[in-house]
Amino acid sequence: LGKEGKHCRLTLRPADEEGGRGPFAAYNPGIKGLIFNVDQSLPLPLAGRYYDILFTMEVNLWQNRKSLQLIIREIEEEAAEPPAAERRTAAAKAEVSPAPEEAVPEAVRRQILGQRAYRPKQLEAIEALRQGNNTLLIMATGRGKTAVFQTAAALRPKNEITLILYPLRSLAKEQEARMKAALGPLGYDTILAWGGMNHWEKREFFKNLYQGRHQAVITTAEFLEANLAMFLPAASRIGLFVVDEAHHLAGNDRLSYKRLRQTWSRLGCPRFFGTTATADSIRARKIMNDFLVKSLVTEDYCRENLELMDGREAGDKLGYILNAVKAEEKAVVYVNSRAMTESVAAALMERAPELGGQVAGYHGGLESRKRLALEEDFRLPAARVAGF
Repeated sequence: LGKEGKHCRLTLRPADEEGGRGPFAAYNPGIKGLIFNVDQSLPLPLAGRYYDILFTMEVNLWQNRKSLQLIIREIEEEAAEPPAAERRTAAAKAEVSPAPEEAVPEAVRRQILGQRAYRPKQLEAIEALRQGNNTLLIMATGRGKTAVFQTAAALRPKNEITLILYPLRSLAKEQEARMKAALGPLGYDTILAWGGMNHWEKREFFKNLYQGRHQAVITTAEFLEANLAMFLPAASRIGLFVVDEAHHLAGNDRLSYKRLRQTWSRLGCPRFFGTTATADSIRARKIMNDFLVKSLVTEDYCRENLELMDGREAGDKLGYILNAVKAEEKAVVYVNSRAMTESVAAALMERAPELGGQVAGYHGGLESRKRLALEEDFRLPAARVAGF
């Protein structure tokens, strides 16, 4: 190219690898670029050959337009050997795997669990991810699903990204504080990426993401899909793709969840980890088929201390609730709206003044710090009723 023929055009395409995990797997049909001021005495890349490249991503400013550009630092022809997917498989088979307890450094366990130990099924899921398997964990609420992907994130290299999807903005925002508290002291930065960002906040987020400043990104399926083009330059560094409340992947009418399989594929099919407490066998099978899950981890656990009571047909619902509360140490009352959690809590305290300070409305619309404070209060002996 050029008047003097000193420049060449170069097109890079991903190698055909299982699962599409090559650095350019998200780009189709390829990345086009230029080689400037070519030394004709040097051997140039040939079409149809496989090459290993060392590159950096930079922002190019030309005629007041910004774009990402790939700067090749080194390029050499790949030696004749099995495809990368086969090499990874062989390496995984040859690796001597330590026992799951030994695979988690003590500093990580202590930071995430405190004085507690991992439960057997937590360790099983952690080990499955550590061995490189797409994994689905079905475990009861409160049994430590979040601790599993916090641990898995802390075991990833710090140049990788753990992407964590929640079904609700309020839940994502709440979990941001917990992830920061768990991973921050270990040197892993957590950021919330959501629709509440303004233009400049979003721009700053992606700039920092490209520069490797964030190791854990909490977001929603809608934000990921809407901004997929901006996530693609960082796709090769997504080492773990977490979907909390994964039952939404099989039976949710939200379009972003129906298309999440395609979104995941466009990101290059990074390591998948789904967690849920409510997926039946049909939903679990669909999730496993869609996301190429190799390891299914389930825990058969029953909380024998809980009793389920249905008071929907009761004429005097407040009286029904009060009778149940007086007979039990703790009670959780489920209602059908956020507003009702507040009104039911107020009505209970008005009808039974002795419960003052022991009843609270709890819902997703509360500010994150207040929600966390209510959770801590409910664990104390004085609290009696929480309305959801």
